[in-house]
Amino acid sequence: MIPGRGEKMKRSIIVICILLAFVGLMVTALPLFVSSESVRTRILSQIQGLTGRTVAFRGNPTVSLNPFLGVEISDLVVADPLAGPNEPPLLSIERLKGRLNIFPAFLGRADIEEYKLLRPRLRLKVSADGTSNWVFQSGQLHDALEQTANEDSEDPSQPIEAVVLGNFEIEDGAIDYENEISGQTEMITNISGSLSWPSTTQLAHIAGSGVWRGEGIEAKFSVDNPLKLFSGNESGLVAEFNSTPLGFRFSGNANMLSDLYFAGRISATSPSLGRLSEILNLDIGYLGHLEELQAEGEISATAEAMKLTDAEVTLSGNAATGVIQIARDEVGIRKLNGTLAFGDIDASHFFFDNEHSGELGVSELMRDIQLDLRVSANSLTAEGVTLNNLAAAITLQNNKLTFDIGDSEAFGGSVIARVGENSENEDRYVFLDVSARGIDAEKVGSLFPAGMVRISGTTDIDASLRSYGKTRAMLIRELNGEITTKFENGEIGGIDLLALLNSGSDGGSTTQPLDGAGASEFQHMAIKMFINRGIASISKGLIEADEANVQLYGHADLFEGSLAVRAQKLIDQIPEEDRLFIGGSLKAPLVTLEPAPLRKIAPENSTATEDSDISN
Repeated sequence: MIPGRGEKMKRSIIVICILLAFVGLMVTALPLFVSSESVRTRILSQIQGLTGRTVAFRGNPTVSLNPFLGVEISDLVVADPLAGPNEPPLLSIERLKGRLNIFPAFLGRADIEEYKLLRPRLRLKVSADGTSNWVFQSGQLHDALEQTANEDSEDPSQPIEAVVLGNFEIEDGAIDYENEISGQTEMITNISGSLSWPSTTQLAHIAGSGVWRGEGIEAKFSVDNPLKLFSGNESGLVAEFNSTPLGFRFSGNANMLSDLYFAGRISATSPSLGRLSEILNLDIGYLGHLEELQAEGEISATAEAMKLTDAEVTLSGNAATGVIQIARDEVGIRKLNGTLAFGDIDASHFFFDNEHSGELGVSELMRDIQLDLRVSANSLTAEGVTLNNLAAAITLQNNKLTFDIGDSEAFGGSVIARVGENSENEDRYVFLDVSARGIDAEKVGSLFPAGMVRISGTTDIDASLRSYGKTRAMLIRELNGEITTKFENGEIGGIDLLALLNSGSDGGSTTQPLDGAGASEFQHMAIKMFINRGIASISKGLIEADEANVQLYGHADLFEGSLAVRAQKLIDQIPEEDRLFIGGSLKAPLVTLEPAPLRKIAPENSTATEDSDISN
């Protein structure tokens, strides 16, 4: 009797169940096919073969099937041939888990295709003689690097042999770096990530996160051929780095060996120049309060120099385009030069930090870098002053930072200026040299507080000022220098000096403020002041008007804001005896009349006191 279709189906199901049971039994018994000794031998030979370094681990490997066929070993170490007997190894791994290839396992072979490293610690060191402990002197990686380095001279019919690597996952790792030559040490902790590098001839991907200098960081790298990158040849590289103080992306070609260089497109951004300088261990003084920094362009860089072309740079909201180059000389001084073209610059916060008492100084940066920048801008505004059509040079050399301004437009005239600071042996002073021509005096007066005497007309100003200090107050208190001004065809608003002086003929009061309403018109006015520790003394002051001339002398305390200035009318260049005393403060001047008769009946020593008071 021929069996029916139902019976055939039943037999097929039984056969399939038997096969599945057999496969399940074989898979369950897989750990029995792979001995601990074969795993031990495989791991040791594989790592030692790759690195040429001595490898050891504690205990025997264990093989299990949960959740996959794998092996686990503890306390694996890769020796550092440059380390002393009590120094740590190149690499230590608390636990290493490996996924075994299932088909070779049936034949008793321990082929590991994926690795998980728990709490690995890599210790990189540059010794005092310049040798690096991570450079392999033997092993498959060394041989592959040698072949790749000589690829151009090798027989093209003999392709480079690929070394099988695999996929690696890292959990809670750390990297230590020490350079005995420079004294530099670094540490990256809490590293988690992955490395996918199937073989030495294939593309490698790296992605991970960690903590560096107190900041969480994330990084991604894609390398076309890592062996080329580290053997003196060129390889494509895409790198991304992200953290709170800094983020950047690079795409191009690179070489990481002795002829280190990068060439490609880079973009970088930082929300705070101060925090960025902290994480990079740069002391940039008061510049640390500046805000976001953005830079993008074509980069070409070596270990000694970097050049950014077609650059687009933004600092604290001020955008520019141009070229920037940084190089390091034979004694380690960094030199930065370039050309930047801005639109409109708001530079008020470049010079004073109001949130931190206006402290000045670029401190250690001045000792470590030389600067030579050519800058142009449609306008620059700082401390209420606006310069148009700016052309300037910024230099930093021998602890001296200088901002040289060419023939720029300001207040309806032209300005040439030089401002900067010098820092040496913890002493710091600032300097300002200005030569201005055809300036609208009324526009300059708008910079000063309301209530001060206003002067109109066209003026030429020459000033040379120096001061020690780190804050605005200290700078004013220690101010020294000279200011010369020449005014044409204007007036002194709010006070009629000639009218007040003429009132002395009727024996006007000396005790009550005089009403100076009106204005003192003039054809010419020249004032020369010497400043000593914040006290401005008028050495020459002359007002030339149609009716008469008036001379000025006295002083003003720029720190306290107090005034002690006298005015006398000149007849045939001889001063009359009546004079005005302008006291009070710069913000609220108070004018009184000192008639000659009253001064004549004063005690004899009053004249000496009076004269010395004027000159001090």
